[in-house]
Amino acid sequence: MELITERSRIKTVAERWDAQYGPEFRSTNRGSSKETSEKLHALNLSKVSAATVSKIIGNDTWTRLVCDECLTPVTKVAVLYHPGDGTAAFEICESCATKVKTLFKTGVAK
Repeated sequence: MELITERSRIKTVAERWDAQYGPEFRSTNRGSSKETSEKLHALNLSKVSAATVSKIIGNDTWTRLVCDECLTPVTKVAVLYHPGDGTAAFEICESCATKVKTLFKTGVAK
Protein backbone atom coordinates (compact mmCIF):
# COMPACT_ATOMS: atom_id res chain seq x y z
CA MET A 1 0.00 0.00 0.00
CA GLU A 2 1.28 3.49 -0.76
CA LEU A 3 0.08 7.06 -1.10
CA ILE A 4 0.23 8.55 -4.60
CA THR A 5 -0.20 12.29 -5.05
CA GLU A 6 -0.67 14.43 -8.12
CA ARG A 7 2.82 15.84 -7.45
CA SER A 8 4.38 12.38 -7.24
CA ARG A 9 2.77 11.53 -10.59
CA ILE A 10 4.17 14.75 -12.06
CA LYS A 11 7.65 14.09 -10.65
CA THR A 12 7.81 10.70 -12.38
CA VAL A 13 6.08 11.62 -15.65
CA ALA A 14 9.26 11.96 -17.76
CA GLU A 15 10.60 8.65 -16.45
CA ARG A 16 7.26 6.90 -17.06
CA TRP A 17 6.99 8.45 -20.54
CA ASP A 18 10.44 7.14 -21.44
CA ALA A 19 9.60 3.69 -20.06
CA GLN A 20 6.56 3.54 -22.34
CA TYR A 21 7.88 5.24 -25.48
CA GLY A 22 11.68 4.95 -25.36
CA PRO A 23 14.35 4.10 -26.22
CA GLU A 24 12.89 3.47 -29.68
CA PHE A 25 10.91 6.70 -29.78
CA ARG A 26 8.15 6.93 -32.39
CA SER A 27 5.59 9.28 -33.87
CA THR A 28 2.58 10.21 -31.79
CA ASN A 29 -0.51 12.25 -32.58
CA ARG A 30 1.34 15.29 -31.17
CA GLY A 31 4.66 14.77 -32.99
CA SER A 32 7.60 12.66 -31.92
CA SER A 33 7.55 10.89 -28.57
CA LYS A 34 11.22 11.87 -28.30
CA GLU A 35 10.29 15.57 -28.57
CA THR A 36 7.70 15.06 -25.85
CA SER A 37 10.32 13.33 -23.70
CA GLU A 38 12.72 16.24 -24.15
CA LYS A 39 10.01 18.74 -23.20
CA LEU A 40 9.11 16.74 -20.09
CA HIS A 41 12.74 16.41 -19.01
CA ALA A 42 13.22 20.17 -19.44
CA LEU A 43 10.47 20.94 -16.89
CA ASN A 44 10.99 21.61 -13.21
CA LEU A 45 8.89 18.61 -12.19
CA SER A 46 8.84 19.75 -8.57
CA LYS A 47 6.93 22.90 -9.49
CA VAL A 48 5.23 22.50 -12.87
CA SER A 49 1.43 22.21 -12.93
CA ALA A 50 -0.48 19.15 -14.03
CA ALA A 51 -2.14 21.34 -16.67
CA THR A 52 1.25 22.15 -18.23
CA VAL A 53 2.23 18.47 -18.32
CA SER A 54 -1.14 17.60 -19.85
CA LYS A 55 -0.71 20.28 -22.51
CA ILE A 56 2.67 18.85 -23.53
CA ILE A 57 1.40 15.26 -23.66
CA GLY A 58 -2.02 16.07 -25.06
CA ASN A 59 -4.15 14.54 -22.28
CA ASP A 60 -4.32 14.36 -18.51
CA THR A 61 -4.05 10.60 -18.05
CA TRP A 62 -0.40 10.89 -17.00
CA THR A 63 -1.18 13.10 -14.00
CA ARG A 64 -4.86 12.49 -13.22
CA LEU A 65 -5.84 10.49 -10.13
CA VAL A 66 -9.37 9.08 -9.79
CA CYS A 67 -10.77 7.20 -6.82
CA ASP A 68 -11.91 3.73 -7.89
CA GLU A 69 -14.76 3.82 -5.36
CA CYS A 70 -16.43 7.21 -5.95
CA LEU A 71 -14.90 7.86 -9.42
CA THR A 72 -14.02 11.41 -8.38
CA PRO A 73 -10.85 13.10 -9.63
CA VAL A 74 -8.67 13.74 -6.54
CA THR A 75 -5.16 14.97 -5.72
CA LYS A 76 -4.12 11.87 -3.75
CA VAL A 77 -5.06 8.22 -3.43
CA ALA A 78 -3.98 5.22 -1.40
CA VAL A 79 -3.04 2.41 -3.77
CA LEU A 80 -3.61 -1.17 -2.68
CA TYR A 81 -1.63 -3.83 -4.54
CA HIS A 82 -2.23 -7.48 -5.37
CA PRO A 83 0.00 -9.49 -3.02
CA GLY A 84 0.91 -12.02 -5.70
CA ASP A 85 2.19 -9.85 -8.51
CA GLY A 86 2.39 -6.36 -7.02
CA THR A 87 0.10 -4.76 -9.59
CA ALA A 88 -2.23 -1.99 -8.47
CA ALA A 89 -5.57 -3.43 -7.48
CA PHE A 90 -7.46 -0.43 -6.15
CA GLU A 91 -6.98 3.31 -5.70
CA ILE A 92 -9.07 4.97 -3.01
CA CYS A 93 -9.37 8.62 -1.94
CA GLU A 94 -9.19 9.85 1.64
CA SER A 95 -12.95 10.47 1.83
CA CYS A 96 -13.81 6.92 0.77
CA ALA A 97 -11.09 5.47 3.02
CA THR A 98 -12.68 7.34 5.94
CA LYS A 99 -16.02 5.75 5.05
CA VAL A 100 -14.35 2.32 5.09
CA LYS A 101 -12.90 3.06 8.53
CA THR A 102 -16.37 4.09 9.74
CA LEU A 103 -17.83 0.91 8.27
CA PHE A 104 -15.36 -1.21 10.23
CA LYS A 105 -16.11 0.67 13.46
CA THR A 106 -19.88 0.91 13.23
CA GLY A 107 -20.96 -1.63 10.63
CA VAL A 108 -22.56 1.22 8.63
CA ALA A 109 -20.97 3.18 5.80
CA LYS A 110 -21.68 6.89 6.12
